[in-house]
Amino acid sequence: MTLLCLSALAAEIQIDAGLDREVLRADVVETRYLVVELKAPETVERQNVHLSLVMDSSDSMYVAGKLDYARQAAAGLAAQLGPGDTLSIVSFDTDTEVHLRQGPITNPARVGYLLEMLTTGGGTNVFGGMNVGLEELRAVVDGVRRMVVLSDGQATVGATDADSLAAVAANARGEGMSVSTLGLGLEFDRNTLMAIADAGGGVYSYINDPDGVAGLFTEELEKASHLAAAAMTVDFEPAAGVTLEQVYGYEAFDGKSTGNGWQAIVGDVHAGETRKVVIKVQVQPTATAIGTVVVQGPDGPQTIPIEVTRSVDQTVINASVARPRASNVGKVVTGSGMASSVGLYDKGLDEGASEELEDTLEELKELEQELGLDFADEKVVLEETGKKGAQKERRRALDDISLEALGYLE
Repeated sequence: MTLLCLSALAAEIQIDAGLDREVLRADVVETRYLVVELKAPETVERQNVHLSLVMDSSDSMYVAGKLDYARQAAAGLAAQLGPGDTLSIVSFDTDTEVHLRQGPITNPARVGYLLEMLTTGGGTNVFGGMNVGLEELRAVVDGVRRMVVLSDGQATVGATDADSLAAVAANARGEGMSVSTLGLGLEFDRNTLMAIADAGGGVYSYINDPDGVAGLFTEELEKASHLAAAAMTVDFEPAAGVTLEQVYGYEAFDGKSTGNGWQAIVGDVHAGETRKVVIKVQVQPTATAIGTVVVQGPDGPQTIPIEVTRSVDQTVINASVARPRASNVGKVVTGSGMASSVGLYDKGLDEGASEELEDTLEELKELEQELGLDFADEKVVLEETGKKGAQKERRRALDDISLEALGYLE
């Protein structure tokens, strides 16, 4: 295990990088899984936090008193800020409005009063709200800068596609800010909110009941104020004779090709969190190494070469299974299959969703046989997804399982 010391944040990220099975068969093409695990310390010194709350105030937020809960939650959050923290509050419907300019909170009661003026109406201009919120955050330059976007629906005004909204978040990340998203209810656009958080290096969360918004705001403050490492990335460059086949969970808005390799944009890592990047590779018998992993943190890169060890002794090969890494592989393969299946259910492609689950189940069984592990819990989850996958509320409940498996949550 290698330790990467991030002195800028007085935190130490533990890095474990290696194959699920460390000895490869001689003279055989192998498919293996490279696992990179980043583990933050449980305790991190508190930093000053600058938050911009960007809240949906479209017509749908009137239903079930969602806006009332959001207003109360924002006022409650203001009361929890420290003397070095700042807050801004922006709402968006068809238009955008700044209710509180970025600055310290000297009178939390005033925040509640200002938010009483916030009413619902119109469409959903997520694009406009994000840009205004980021403009507020640019007023501060030190500490942790994070925008939190709350929405209960789908973007209908301005740029509405996931690519455009994710691009705004990616630009913010490039400026040293992060973007988190909170989905409320059952009708929000899961894929777009996840894309924004992925590109923005923040956190995606959801909740069905509006009375839980206060808890999510508090959790977001706790995470941001105990940041272990910001804007982390994991790069993998395969060696000669090694082909990269898949990077689980970091394939769209939080990942990009680097020639033959791939960069996973892990984003912010908070106290007590563990993030996993699992990379599927095909290794030719001629390969003398797997490749190079580079973990990038605030203090610069940490380079980890991944070597190849070979044997013809099956006992030696079987004994080389790295069980914690192999266990992570089973979880990540399950999470990836679930995420793909749920996406197909969302599009009404039930047959394709079922096939995805069956393929994932077969892959798990093959891994069980090869690694000598039992993925019983993962198989049960896949079977339950198949039985209840077409129910929207059930799909929301499955989000946490797939996200945790893919390394977003721990």
